[in-house]
Amino acid sequence: MSHEEAALSAPPHVTDDDWRILCDRFSSDSFQRDSVTGQESGPVDLYKGTHCRQATGSWVHPRAGEIWAAMDTLRNQSTPDGTQRSEPEILSEVLGTRSGYVCGLGHGAKLMAPARAASTRSIVVGESATRRVDIAEKEVQQLRVVVHDIREQLER
Repeated sequence: MSHEEAALSAPPHVTDDDWRILCDRFSSDSFQRDSVTGQESGPVDLYKGTHCRQATGSWVHPRAGEIWAAMDTLRNQSTPDGTQRSEPEILSEVLGTRSGYVCGLGHGAKLMAPARAASTRSIVVGESATRRVDIAEKEVQQLRVVVHDIREQLER
């Protein structure tokens, strides 16, 4: 989806002005490139960029720092066969997946190879159950707002 297409498709609970600001921010070179190397940021660095406050270096939530640390550790580890995991594999392993959706990559994203670290996977499974509950609670809240909006429209 192009920047222009994204800017025209604001979610129902975000104002058009706020959505344009977000689209401009996320498509800017300063957001998409590593400030130190000038290279395009990968998904792991983008996670940090969206969950760590630039001014203070503090995480928006303590759990976000733990998640990023797990991703950074996997990124710096070699697999048993001596290769590096791809960043999409790292996101999938740490954040989990659900049918047709890879966290951090969106719908329709495909991983080229399954995650390989069984020891890390066992740690992530417990965390992913908690994460799934959090996601489900957020989705329920969003659906309540949508139902409320629809009821208001029907009453009008």
